[in-house]
Amino acid sequence: MRHFYTFLVAILFTSFGFGQTIYDADFSNDGDGFPAHTTSSPPAAGPASAGPFGLAPNAWTLSYVNTPATDGTSNTFEVVGGELQSDDWGGQGIFTSQAIDVSGTSTVDISATGVNSGANDGDFTYFYILDGGTRVETSIGVTSNGNPVNYSIVGLDVSGASTLEVGFEFSENGSGNGYDISQFTVTSVGGGSNPTIGFDSATSTENETNTTFTSSNIPITVSNYDGNQIDIDVNVTGGTAEAGDYSFTSPTSLSFTADGTQNITIDINDDADFDDETVELTITETSSVTGLVISQATHTVTIIDDEVAPPVTTVAFQSFEGADSWNYTTNPATFEEPGAVWSVVDNTFNSFGTIPSDGINFFGIQDLESTNGTSGFGSIDFKTLYVAGLSNVVVRFDYEVDGFDSDDDMKYELFEDNISQGEVVFVDGFSNLNADGTIEINVTPGTTSIRLVVSVRQNGGSDYGALDNFRVEGLYSGLTYANATWTPSAPDGTTGSSDALIVNGEYTVSGTTELNDVLVNPAASVIVPTSTTLNANTITLESDSRGFANLISNGSINSSIAYNRFVSEVGTGATGTGGNDLISLPLFPSGGLTFDTFLTLGSPTNATKLASQTTIATTYAFGPYNNETPVPDYENYDSNSTDALVVAKGYRVATTTGETLTFTGDALQANQTIMLTNPVAGGSQWNLIGNPFASYVDAQAWLSTNGSILDPTAIAIYGYNSGTYSGSDQTTGNFTIINGTSNNTLNIAPGQAFFVAADTGDLSGNAGTVVFAGNSGFPADMRTTTGDDDFIEGRNSTNHHLKLKLNGTTSETTSFYFNDNSTRGLDPGFDAATLDAFTSEHLLYSHLVEDNTGRSMAINSLSLEDMLDVTIPLGVNANQGEEITFSIDTSTLPNGIDVYLDDNVANTSTLLNSNDYTVTPSVDLNGTGRFYLRLGDSALSAPTAIFDQIDIFTNRTEKTVVISGELPESSVAHIYDLQGRQVLSTDLDTALRTQRINISDLSTGIYVVKVSNNTASKSQKVILN
Repeated sequence: MRHFYTFLVAILFTSFGFGQTIYDADFSNDGDGFPAHTTSSPPAAGPASAGPFGLAPNAWTLSYVNTPATDGTSNTFEVVGGELQSDDWGGQGIFTSQAIDVSGTSTVDISATGVNSGANDGDFTYFYILDGGTRVETSIGVTSNGNPVNYSIVGLDVSGASTLEVGFEFSENGSGNGYDISQFTVTSVGGGSNPTIGFDSATSTENETNTTFTSSNIPITVSNYDGNQIDIDVNVTGGTAEAGDYSFTSPTSLSFTADGTQNITIDINDDADFDDETVELTITETSSVTGLVISQATHTVTIIDDEVAPPVTTVAFQSFEGADSWNYTTNPATFEEPGAVWSVVDNTFNSFGTIPSDGINFFGIQDLESTNGTSGFGSIDFKTLYVAGLSNVVVRFDYEVDGFDSDDDMKYELFEDNISQGEVVFVDGFSNLNADGTIEINVTPGTTSIRLVVSVRQNGGSDYGALDNFRVEGLYSGLTYANATWTPSAPDGTTGSSDALIVNGEYTVSGTTELNDVLVNPAASVIVPTSTTLNANTITLESDSRGFANLISNGSINSSIAYNRFVSEVGTGATGTGGNDLISLPLFPSGGLTFDTFLTLGSPTNATKLASQTTIATTYAFGPYNNETPVPDYENYDSNSTDALVVAKGYRVATTTGETLTFTGDALQANQTIMLTNPVAGGSQWNLIGNPFASYVDAQAWLSTNGSILDPTAIAIYGYNSGTYSGSDQTTGNFTIINGTSNNTLNIAPGQAFFVAADTGDLSGNAGTVVFAGNSGFPADMRTTTGDDDFIEGRNSTNHHLKLKLNGTTSETTSFYFNDNSTRGLDPGFDAATLDAFTSEHLLYSHLVEDNTGRSMAINSLSLEDMLDVTIPLGVNANQGEEITFSIDTSTLPNGIDVYLDDNVANTSTLLNSNDYTVTPSVDLNGTGRFYLRLGDSALSAPTAIFDQIDIFTNRTEKTVVISGELPESSVAHIYDLQGRQVLSTDLDTALRTQRINISDLSTGIYVVKVSNNTASKSQKVILN
């Protein structure tokens, strides 16, 4: 039979001098005390201590000097059932109270109650200590099982002392014996003359409700008032409650002019979380009363949350089982070879104790410094997830390491709204460390998006690491849709009082669905098919700089709809550059929308978010592109503008900090059109238009439908990228080019504007109407829910890419694509001209190899065979004395294809595959004729014909034929019609690099220009119109 003692200590508070209990040991929490020890888990070597336990001012600690003996059973010294028990402890045990403030009293009573439960050592002693001095002991002596073990001192003089400690010490032989103490109190019985102030109690409890309410009174009492006014401040000094969870004036000031009690309260607000919380209040004296004692300086209010936490929503997970939703990339690329692994594996990889923690697979690491690995940190980069609308968001994952030494580490880095929260090392290897565990990261409330990077450094074939079961979870007081699953249940016709959060994925409405407020996160989608209805109070579509919500409706939506559309921060760049966005209206009210009304939308309003400046009226960074003025440029609206905003029209917009603007209205379903203009006199062919839908538009479908009314040299979408584009495909200035060869997986985001070039062949000024197809039946619906479209009909299976870069005071690139669909001439939809809406002097561009009209090309698309032998004219604009460098920026050309940069003036040919070419021109460079890009197989090293690098094209504006390049002696130009008749002939000045032949007398049509001398010739077909 096992024997034990229980120790009970209680403390009460009244008033000094009137029998106030000033200490009552707090045994309210079962388990407080030393951890149990056994033979397999022995006690810590003495001296050792545990605690403090209990709440101040009733706290206490346990200790021993000599290590207790142990055995195969559980040996304990802890609180059980509100009493302090030793059970088979096996040696010395000491209980000591916290320091008790007795500065305001002169006499105290000490009392304790206990019982012997089989202890036979006869070694039990009570004690007290004044001001940290020596123990004053009272030995209980020999007792038997069931005998009381009590302690009582009446009228102990503590005058002149500041603190008192009370306690007891015992020893038991560990053969199943124990003591049981049930009470330990200290009571002030009078004699104090110092004035005293304090909270009447150390704690109180309030139950949170759904509305704000005022707490019960929290009394503060003064006793022994000596005639001097007592002034105090009460401040909030701690606790777990957030600032918005309560209201309290901090400090609250009180004054006392006599003995008595005053009350304070706090207002408790309903909050969004589901945890119990605390607010700690502290008294601070602001007067200077001599001898004032603050007997109870703190009071803790515990707020019990009245709401049941909603079910957990799993935003994403990755357990490496093949069907997981949190995608990732690795650096270096994954590999698996004998003795070296950085890849997904199963439990045959190594015998871990806890991994795999979910399924049968996990991410394994062994000898990361192998040939395929890295000597630094390898990283697993998990994609950005949207967690807006969720509370209590947490990121978790499991890990295990086996044999990690000092060169082996694991760390993680969490990004909240693209801002790093710092790196945290969770495994710091040493001495063949074996460890495992679960990492739990709490996400800051209000965060919109998160991204996780886990990094590992590891070497040696005998060191193993494992990662598994990555997941992101959160709470929402409503219905959530994530990973194609509704939590706790799907909405239907009976859920009209429920809010809904579309976390990710694509939710398709069925039947008639009733909801209250619907929030659609960036990159998530809602589809309302034909013959279905979505009734809701509000639908809010969210976006940020990386993702946009989608709403596609072919059925019926009865709700107010708002789109919070992200817009970049204002910049300071030149015209057409700098930080801003090109946007269109993703929603449109049935009654139309004017700019002055647009300013009032949102909370805070759009007017407060738009970049602006004020002179007479406030001018906002919002306006269309005017292509009808002699110098086309953006316009800006001001606070007096009542201009109607137009569906499918583009606007240049900027905000002050990079944030969302609010649009309200209907999610359009039918086809939307807009007229392109091409001013006859002056102006520009470039038009700024935009996606009118609350969803992405398939860019390739749009180009296919509308290409016939675009300039044949520029059947492309030119989307502004603010200079931040990091892809390998072509840009022109700060604009990303989307056509059949470049960026052909990108689509047009909701409310995204872009430039297109109207066909200049129409002399009426109206080039035609472009269409954004909805559900009108024809053309086919262009709306889609993704920014990447993998179903583009006719996409090239082979599309080799070469991007050439020129660095000077600025830099620019031009691209060349080689595929089955292209030729050396103009290939509408595959070639693309430079964007000349703001400047025609691009640093670098190319000309077509054949049928050259002099148009500057940003994308030059050629056939696959041309990789083996082609010479392409390059245009360069650079200042005299400015060093420029040609280099290959990106290349997917096959091995064996050589790329040369030929300089006809310097008479050099540089193999760009292995070297850059740098030159400082002695004259201003403007146009083609000096530099050529030449491709061929490895056997080709220099031009084989003297006229290969002559550029021949027409200038329609000047009505001239332009011949550019270095000409040999005795060169002459002949122009023939298609019947072979010579219609013009002229000698060429070989001292000039660019020459123009007037063709204003020739009729519109196709001609052949032949440049020749006595030994060679070159013919080029040109079009006159």
